[in-house]
Amino acid sequence: MINKKTQIDKKRNIEVSGFDSNENTFDFENITNVYTDQLDDLEVEKLRNKMLDAILKRIDQETQKKQQDKKFRGYSRYAAVLFPFLIIGLIFFQYFQPKKFRIETASGEIKELTLQDGSLVILNEESILEYSTSRLGDFNREVILKGEAYFEVNKLATGKEFSINKDSNFAIEVLGTSFNFTNRKENTAIALVTGSVALKLREKQETLMLKAGEVAKIDEKTGYLNVRESKSITAYSAWRNGKLKLIDNSLIDILEILQELYGFEVSPKIISETDSKSFSGTIPIGKDPHETILNLSVLFETPMVLENNELRLKQVPMSA
Repeated sequence: MINKKTQIDKKRNIEVSGFDSNENTFDFENITNVYTDQLDDLEVEKLRNKMLDAILKRIDQETQKKQQDKKFRGYSRYAAVLFPFLIIGLIFFQYFQPKKFRIETASGEIKELTLQDGSLVILNEESILEYSTSRLGDFNREVILKGEAYFEVNKLATGKEFSINKDSNFAIEVLGTSFNFTNRKENTAIALVTGSVALKLREKQETLMLKAGEVAKIDEKTGYLNVRESKSITAYSAWRNGKLKLIDNSLIDILEILQELYGFEVSPKIISETDSKSFSGTIPIGKDPHETILNLSVLFETPMVLENNELRLKQVPMSA
């Protein structure tokens, strides 16, 4: 009689020796004939089923592996074909990204530049000008200004408009003109020298046309836009050469200009007590308004002093 351990060892031998790894088959008939005298019919059937399950599982694993290898090779072929196009696409994307420019000026510094459309920009001190072009050099004629600049916009045959601070509440659109534009914290104004300008007030959804010789300024207290004519429109860009050119201007005319340039207030007493004397010529101006005020005091024989951002008459001591 065969003991239990011997039967188990023989079954293990059957599981190993009966499998042909090259053909993925088992010789069932040979195994049955050799071991029929040791195993009953039920055990043979169980063993057959177990071996068949193992074969099917192995075949399934091999099939899945072949499918995965085939799919991977397919993906690899697609990747090999698409990769050059991907590289070319990335190169074109980078190449055609807009090229951004940012020009800044420090205190006491003035910069002059010519844009790609031929327009001239003179950037005053402590100002920033931003714009962009395509990699091919195309300029969309849109700029952003923080500070102050003088513009001489070139008129194009295509009729393309030139815009400044397009998305702001105080936007400017022109075709070809010259003007001085100030966009500082407490002073937003434009002085138009030649041509015409369209002012777009987005909050009020209004468009105002400005004519040559006019000055438009936003009142910081009320938020309203004030427009008036100026006898010395070029005086607003006098900072370019440090000289204020005057043509038959009274002291009141000059002080109004200096108010725009320096942002100080003028005492009503000066306005009421100043005579109608006028002056033509040039006077030096700089960053410090005190020297300019001193020159005007001598020129118009009207002593004035600037204190606490207010210009008022200077008290002259009485002679004994």
